[in-house]
Amino acid sequence: MLRVLGIVLVMILVLSVKVLVSSRAELADADRASSAGELETAITHYRRAARWYLPIQPYADRALDRLMEIGAAAETDEDPVLALASYRSVRAALMSSRSLWIPDSDRLHQADERIAELMARSEVPAVDAHLSEEARADTYLAMLETDRDPAAGWALLALLGFGLWILGAYGVFTKGLDQDDRFIDVELRKWGSAFVVGMGLFVLGLSLA
Repeated sequence: MLRVLGIVLVMILVLSVKVLVSSRAELADADRASSAGELETAITHYRRAARWYLPIQPYADRALDRLMEIGAAAETDEDPVLALASYRSVRAALMSSRSLWIPDSDRLHQADERIAELMARSEVPAVDAHLSEEARADTYLAMLETDRDPAAGWALLALLGFGLWILGAYGVFTKGLDQDDRFIDVELRKWGSAFVVGMGLFVLGLSLA
């Protein structure tokens, strides 16, 4: 069990480093694009930087701050398309980062409010034409904030799958090989099945959470 725990901790460390490095790289690309005036490209990179989320890493927060700033500036410049793209990127990044909780739910609410108001002002479908702008904004905000909480059951399934995945990998390499490094069929089938099922549960849980 200590060996399994050690493998899990090493994998968590490796994944954490990957998250940090990727988020920092995307943030740097975004800043360069923003400095060059390529705001659409910058928004894409900021969104990617924010999606590489860890509670302890600063780069995602910086990316979200920058997206909110771009959105506010676009509103001042009366560019609702760019503003919507920026606020929607905030929403997309935070929603894709949720697990058992939603990170930075206050900022998500702020982005939803701006999205709703901009949509009410600039995107008026015929079915909502009879509503006032304020009523449309309230309706859109309610729709944005409906059923956005993460599915705890699927998130727990992903965690279970991750544990089974690691346990299966450990079993394959410690129980599935003999002293001559040849596969032992019975052990390989048992631990290999745990590896495949765990990976499948992990992917399924993440996709539905």
